[in-house]
Amino acid sequence: MDSAEHVVNHQKILRVGDSYIAISGPTSTKLALKDFFANAENRDFSDVDAIYRTWLRLHEALKTTYFLSARDDDAPSFESSRFDAVIANPNGIFGIAAHRAVQQFTKFYAYGSGSLSALGAMYALYRQAAYSAEDIARIAIEAAARLRL
Repeated sequence: MDSAEHVVNHQKILRVGDSYIAISGPTSTKLALKDFFANAENRDFSDVDAIYRTWLRLHEALKTTYFLSARDDDAPSFESSRFDAVIANPNGIFGIAAHRAVQQFTKFYAYGSGSLSALGAMYALYRQAAYSAEDIARIAIEAAARLRL
């Protein structure tokens, strides 16, 4: 695994139109999403149902165009896309799980190995007027980054 310190394109947050998509999973996912969503017809992040339909098209493209190995070792009911994502845009904050379950959140959310630390930090700071949304996000990321597995 390469340290983000030595990789120029290490960010796992994409801007797609007026949406920000943060991904948790393989780095190759970012490249596939960036390519797939370059076509505006492939994206609709307006609500839970639209995101679900978008993610169904994305999953198919991940398998056929981007060569995703969708095989699950534990054989769950639905094939995995192998990554989780959070979308933030003027319509809300949405989480998409690896099996394409889409949820809309009222305040904030996080996925990934440090998500419990990030969620705890956001919860602790959310109602404190001294912190802006950017401050809260930055501190949540710093809390998640300090987590040692």
